[in-house]
Amino acid sequence: LAFAAEKELWLVDPATGREWWTLNCGNADLVAVALSPDGKTAVAATNDDKLLFVDAEAGKLLAEMELQDSCDRLAYAPDGKWLAVSGGAEHVELWDAEKRLPARQCGGLEGEVKFLAFTPDSGTLLAGTDEGGFAWDVKDGVLMQSSKPGDGKPSWEHVALSADGALLAVLDDEEKLSVRKAGTGEAVHSLEAAQESVNCLALAPGGDVAVSADNDAVLRIWEPAQGQTVRSLRLAADSVNSLAYAPDGKALAAATDNGLFLLSRVPGVALKEIPMPGHQAGLREAHWTEGGKKVLTLGDDDTIRLWDAQTGREVSCAQLERNSGGLGGLAAETFAYLSFAKHRTGIQYFLQGKLQCSFEVPSTFGTALSRDGRLAAFVTPQGAIQIHQLPEGKLLRTITAGPKGAFHPVFSPDHSLLAAFQEGQGVK
Repeated sequence: LAFAAEKELWLVDPATGREWWTLNCGNADLVAVALSPDGKTAVAATNDDKLLFVDAEAGKLLAEMELQDSCDRLAYAPDGKWLAVSGGAEHVELWDAEKRLPARQCGGLEGEVKFLAFTPDSGTLLAGTDEGGFAWDVKDGVLMQSSKPGDGKPSWEHVALSADGALLAVLDDEEKLSVRKAGTGEAVHSLEAAQESVNCLALAPGGDVAVSADNDAVLRIWEPAQGQTVRSLRLAADSVNSLAYAPDGKALAAATDNGLFLLSRVPGVALKEIPMPGHQAGLREAHWTEGGKKVLTLGDDDTIRLWDAQTGREVSCAQLERNSGGLGGLAAETFAYLSFAKHRTGIQYFLQGKLQCSFEVPSTFGTALSRDGRLAAFVTPQGAIQIHQLPEGKLLRTITAGPKGAFHPVFSPDHSLLAAFQEGQGVK
């Protein structure tokens, strides 16, 4: 996973959350990023109209190219041959990704681009804007189709493409959901009984099932390919705050104001409800771990809970310090984590939901926890890095990072090495 954070480009293993590298890209802010399908090249656009090509395996800058216009969105073609660049102009620019040179312009674009993607065969480029949908032939840049809501009609706010590239799911600014043909923008189905306030939306892997949720905890389950609502389901909750599909798409986690719900797919029909009570307050988020075997939840009652997705059994529960300064690190494999005190100087170390120790550290500018949960690193305001042994909390050593200081510490998987970023120096 590649992402931009102000002036830095990051590459992260999405399965573990481990940072592979961090690259400082100069004085300009990064505004868009894309990763090639083979994972070998990362591309970032800056706010001073430059396009940066980076070796994703080594974290080294390969080329810096000038853009004719500003850029706010990037998209790689699935075959890796083309890169689409959109910004302030009334066109999308196609770049030859292998040569790193602009090839042609796709004209006729209207409105602010909110979605940019290629079809799976890399033959068609699609853009969704607040003015409508547009489709171009990649080989010559000719506009094949455009679909506009028209005067007085709602504009498109969010667009998602099905895995086969045939359909678009569109959420407009009136919070109505529709399914449209990707090539023409023609609506094949709309949810006429639209939810008044859509809080969250989840699309199953493969795009065959989508679920939306509103403030009243009503889930609408529908099949885009058939263009029909399968069913509506009201959870025994006040509101649904987030939805997350398991990696294999066979289960859905719903974080609500009243707890966690797991819903398992009944093949060809709908979803089966499995409520899992336990939280004393609402849930903010739910995350799948261990390849979809467990669910980790963050609650408004300052608890972190781990659930067995098969049985619905609560595996462990950890109580954070009330009004804590947040989490300083999380090792999902051992369910170990650090919790900051309110003023971010006191540290509590938990393992399997049980408090192991508390200790003091200086106000920290960065924290890392080893994968096994046995080592913790803290960056001090003076730029030094303190290494503590857990669960004792004992200070093992202090590393002097120099006048540039250090940021974003991270342990290697075997926790024998520690990397950190230094401004103007890169990663050490």
